[in-house]
Amino acid sequence: MKKRIALMMTLALMLIFIFLLCSCGKENEQTKIIYIDRNEKYGYCEHRWESQGQTSPTCTKEGANYMKCTLCGERKTVKIPTVECEYEESWQWYNNNNSVALILHCKHNPAHNKTVTGHVSYIYGQLIQPSTCTEAGKLSYRASAVYQGKTYSTEKIETLSRTPHKYETVTTQMGGCLGRTRTVQKCTECGIEKIYTEKITYEHTDTALKARYDLTSYGYCGGYIEIKGCECGEITYLNIKPSCQDLKEVCEVVSEDEKTGERHVRMTSICTACSLCIVNELGTYDGCELYSKTTVALNGDTVISYCDVNEANHDLLSMNHETVITYEGLKASCKDGYFLVFSCVKCPYEKKLYTKGHYLTSESESFSDTCGIGVTVEKCHCGYIGDIELEYVDRQETEISPSEHFGESTGLQYLAKAYKCTECGISYYFGPVLEVAEVDGTEIALIYEICSIKKDGEIIYEISSSNVSYLNASPSFTFTRDPVDEERALLDDYFNSIKNQAQ
Repeated sequence: MKKRIALMMTLALMLIFIFLLCSCGKENEQTKIIYIDRNEKYGYCEHRWESQGQTSPTCTKEGANYMKCTLCGERKTVKIPTVECEYEESWQWYNNNNSVALILHCKHNPAHNKTVTGHVSYIYGQLIQPSTCTEAGKLSYRASAVYQGKTYSTEKIETLSRTPHKYETVTTQMGGCLGRTRTVQKCTECGIEKIYTEKITYEHTDTALKARYDLTSYGYCGGYIEIKGCECGEITYLNIKPSCQDLKEVCEVVSEDEKTGERHVRMTSICTACSLCIVNELGTYDGCELYSKTTVALNGDTVISYCDVNEANHDLLSMNHETVITYEGLKASCKDGYFLVFSCVKCPYEKKLYTKGHYLTSESESFSDTCGIGVTVEKCHCGYIGDIELEYVDRQETEISPSEHFGESTGLQYLAKAYKCTECGISYYFGPVLEVAEVDGTEIALIYEICSIKKDGEIIYEISSSNVSYLNASPSFTFTRDPVDEERALLDDYFNSIKNQAQ
C-alpha cells in the first residue's frame, strides 16, 4: 500500500514538471531572469553603495563620506580619520641675522604652530653684490631647518648702504665774452659732478690794445685813434684823440616816439680844415641809454666802428638804468643755482647773473592789540630763515623766566631772557637756544635763534633761524649758571667745556 502511494506522488510531480516546461515555452521563447528582492523575501539586501559627497578631514576634525545604496536607498556615513597638520612657513631672523627660527603656522589650528631652530649657512652673510657709490650692495643670508623629516630652506637679502662718492675738485674755465668758471667736485668712481662754485661773467675778458692809427699819415690835422678789443674780436674801447682845431658839431634827432620815450640822436663832428668826420649815434629809452655807436671813416678806405649795445654780455648797471632785482630758474634747493635778473623799470632791457646760495628777502609782520611789537625776517623761497629782527616801541616791561613764557618743557635750554609787557600783557622771548640732538649715534649741540610772542596765554608767533652752530656735546655736560642772569658767561663756559673735552 505504501509503495503504491509513493509511486502515485512521483508520477504527479513529473506531470507538474512537464506542464511547467510546456507552459514556459509557449509564453516566451527567450529565457527570463527573475531578481528576487531578498530584503522582502528573506529580510536583508546585498547593498550597492555609492558616495553622495564628503567632507575632507583636517588635523582637528574627522572627515565624513556620505553613502547611499542604489538598491534599497539606505544611507550611511563613513568617518574619515584626521590627517597631519598643513603648515605655512615663515622665518624669524635675529642676532644680526646670525640666528634664525622656522615658524610653522597650522592652517586650521594656531595651537598646533611649531617653532624650529634653523641653521644659518653663512654666519656673517655672503656678499653677492658689492656696494658702489651709485648702487647699493646686497648680502645674502641662507638658512635651513628640519621638521618631521622635511627640510625647509630660505634666503634673506640685506641691502647695504652705498659707498660715499670719492670727490676731486675740477675747475674748468671757458674764455670768450661769456666767461664761465666752473668748479665742481667730481667723483673718481662714477663721474658724477657736484657743483661747488659756478661763475658766469657777462663781460669781455680782454681789453688789450689791438690797433693804433696815426691821423697825420691819413692826411688829417693830427692826433690818433686807439682800439682796444676782446680776444673774441669785438672792439671794447675806442679812444679818439684828434688834434683838429676847427671841429664843427651838428646834432640831429633821427627818430623819436613820444609814447614810449624811445629816441635816436646822431651827432656829427667835421673838421673844416682836413675834413675828418666822426659820427656818434645814441639811442635812449625814457632816459635809459640803449646804445652808443661811434664811426670814423679814414679817407673812405678804413672804417672804424664801435657800438656799446645793452645786451646780456654788457653791463646793464652802468648805463643809467633804474633796476629792480628778481630771480628765475629757482629749484627746490638753492644749491642748484638760479639767475638774478636785473630789470630796468623804464625800458625792456635786462641783465641776468647766475649765482648760488640763498636769495633772501625781508618780510615784516606786526601784531594788533599790542604796544607796537613787530618782527622782520629774512626768508628764502626754499624755507631758509636768515636774520630775525624784533621791533617794538619803548614800553613798561618786566623780566620773566623763559619757562614762564613757554610753559611746558620743550627740551630746549634758553640762553636769553624773556620779557612781559605790563601794558598790553604780551610776553616774548628773542635770543639763542641750545638743543642737544643725536645724529648717527653722536650727540650734537645745536645753537640757534628763536623769536616767540605770546598773548592771552597762547603763542601767536614763533620762528627760528636756520643759522645753526653745530658743536659736539657730551651727554654728561650740564649748565652750572642761570641762563637768564648770566647769558654771556654761560656761553663762555659751554665753549670752554667743549674745548676741554676735545683736549
